[in-house]
Amino acid sequence: MLKSIDAILEEVQQWKTRYVTVTGGEPLAQPGAKQLLTVLSDQGYHVSLETSGAFDVAEVDDRVGIVMDLKTPGSGEVDKNLYKNCHYLSKKDQVK
Repeated sequence: MLKSIDAILEEVQQWKTRYVTVTGGEPLAQPGAKQLLTVLSDQGYHVSLETSGAFDVAEVDDRVGIVMDLKTPGSGEVDKNLYKNCHYLSKKDQVK
């Protein structure tokens, strides 16, 4: 079931936190994920994105901390890595 961004914000506000991590499966495969990241940032949340690195992060809001889980050769999924994403990472981001 897809939730609207307003519904997600309402849910997040109930937790009274300032830190939000968007994760689960591959968030960037979901419609509206990048917009959600921006809206959360606009609302003053400290936002991080857990991503596999298989989807383009070029348009992810600069305020969002990216945690990129690059696949190793032993995973059998190394061909899914989008290595150009490494060029968009900054000091606030992480690779695991």
